[in-house]
Amino acid sequence: VVLTVILIGLDQLIAPGDIPGFVEYEVAGSSVRALEILDQWGEAGRTLFVQTVWLDYLYPLAYAALFAGALAKACNTTAAWFWPLLACLADGLENAGLIHSAMVYPNLSENVVLLTALFAGIKFFSLIISAGLLIGHSWRGEPN
Repeated sequence: VVLTVILIGLDQLIAPGDIPGFVEYEVAGSSVRALEILDQWGEAGRTLFVQTVWLDYLYPLAYAALFAGALAKACNTTAAWFWPLLACLADGLENAGLIHSAMVYPNLSENVVLLTALFAGIKFFSLIISAGLLIGHSWRGEPN
């Protein structure tokens, strides 16, 4: 929860008002769109992003541990850890792509931007599956 509040606050500093923020940058999907977002952030926003994005490496560790522990308990199997760990790995690779693109601005690579968006998609999909499994096991009242 604390990391969420910090990251939301940083997002508002990087992209105030109606400027696309961190999530929009994660799923830009094309170098043209990523470049538009980085342009709107300006030099100060890009610099702040590169200096603070390391915090977003802590976030996947936290949510992966939370989901993995809850799923292992709810499903009574370590196999349930797969989805949260996949989300964590994809999030880390996504962050690497985001950092790379911000650091090489304005010379973005279409391939890096596409891979970054792919890793973001894998992360979101894995988190949805994790949440669905947890809700499903809780809703059915399956024994621990």
